[in-house]
Parts: sequence; C-alpha cells; structure tokens
Amino acid sequence: MSIREILWSNWGRYDWIIFVLGAVNAGVFVYTLRLAKEMYRKVYSGGLHALLQWDLDSLLRKLNSANLEELSESQNRTEHWYAFFVNLTAIFPLLGILGTVISLLPMVASLSDMQQNFFAALTSTFWGLVFAIAFKLADGYLSSRVEINAQQLGLLLEQRDKIQRRNEAQREEALR
Repeated sequence: MSIREILWSNWGRYDWIIFVLGAVNAGVFVYTLRLAKEMYRKVYSGGLHALLQWDLDSLLRKLNSANLEELSESQNRTEHWYAFFVNLTAIFPLLGILGTVISLLPMVASLSDMQQNFFAALTSTFWGLVFAIAFKLADGYLSSRVEINAQQLGLLLEQRDKIQRRNEAQREEALR
C-alpha cells in the first residue's frame, strides 16, 4: 500500500478531525491577528505619537476615559482569543497520539493487518505534529503582537495617570 493510499484511508477514520480543528484554529489565528492589528492601530493613533514626542497635553486630550476603556476592552478581547488559539494549538500533538492509539488498538485483535494499522496509526501522529508545528510558528508571530499591544496600552495608561496627577497638583497650587 502506498503512502498516499494510507493517508487517504486514515482520513475517513480519524485524521479528518485534525484537519477540521486545524481549519478552526487557522480561523482563530486570522481573527486574533486582525484584533491585534486593530488594537495596535488604535493605540498608535490614540496617542502614541504624542507620548513619543513627550507632548503630554496632546496625549491627554486624545485619550479620554471612553477611549481608554475601549482600548482596554479591545486588549481583553484580543488576549481572550489569543489564549483560545494557544490552547487549541497545544492539543494537536495529543490528537496525533490519540489517533495513533485508536489505529493501533485493532492490532491486538488482528495481527494479520499489523503493517497496515501501524502505517495508519502513524498518519495521525504525523498530521498532529504538522499542525502543532505550523501553529506554534504562527503563535510566535501572534504572541509578539499581543504583547506589544499590552505594553503600549500600559504605557499610555501610566502616562495618562501622570498627566492627571500633574494637572491636579497644578489646580491645587493655583487655588492656594
């Protein structure tokens, strides 16, 4: 039996599950990446230019409470979908091993089909590892996006708080 025939025969038994979850995870990756890029644009246009130029008054004008709350909500949504992506990625090796075990179990009952069952068992392991490797690489790219957004949002919130404290101190001093 050729490799192609073995791959195709195991497709109907178990490997299709790995491909369906791979398609779902690819969709989650694309959606999360879109959220991360959108968040980056919001943070960057929402005041990062002013922050980098140390024009703190301009930053304060651009970042009102509603904008910051929206940014925080966007970051939370991005992190939620990113966590889902990472967890789904982590199960692909397990699915591959499960497929291997499912394919090897009939060997106990029938040793005459041992070679065919052994090759079929390896296809699940192969596909599970292929998807795990591909999505782990995608995770490396996506995780940096999510992390940068979180750092930028934290920096913006910190600077906003400093500006508010400075303005309050100036108001108090003006009242004296």
